[in-house]
Amino acid sequence: MKVFVFSVPHTGTRFLTNLLRDAGVEVQQVHFNGRYQPIMWEGERVVIVPRRDKQATIDSWARRGRTDPDFEESWTEMEDFVEEFDPYQLHIDDPEQRIDDIRQIEELIGESLDPDWSDKVGHFPG
Repeated sequence: MKVFVFSVPHTGTRFLTNLLRDAGVEVQQVHFNGRYQPIMWEGERVVIVPRRDKQATIDSWARRGRTDPDFEESWTEMEDFVEEFDPYQLHIDDPEQRIDDIRQIEELIGESLDPDWSDKVGHFPG
């Protein structure tokens, strides 16, 4: 099975991609960029979107010198995609929701996952 990780940068992209690859899943990762790329909007595929608190993501962008207009366009595209396609999601910053999300993803891929929530993801204790 191939899984697509569609994400806004700094929302847990690398964490989710590595978690899936460690379980033997083939992963293709693409960032939302506010331009509604055809690879994201056309065709059937299995998609997982990592989610973080918006302000935490803005802060992460700021630490890296990225601009708010770029962020808002990417965030809006992600929200539009989630609303239209209802993909699998991994709510990185929500300790209760992410447990349910991991269980759904495990069922999807047929493999157990062992996320290390202390591995800088959102800098929130797990």
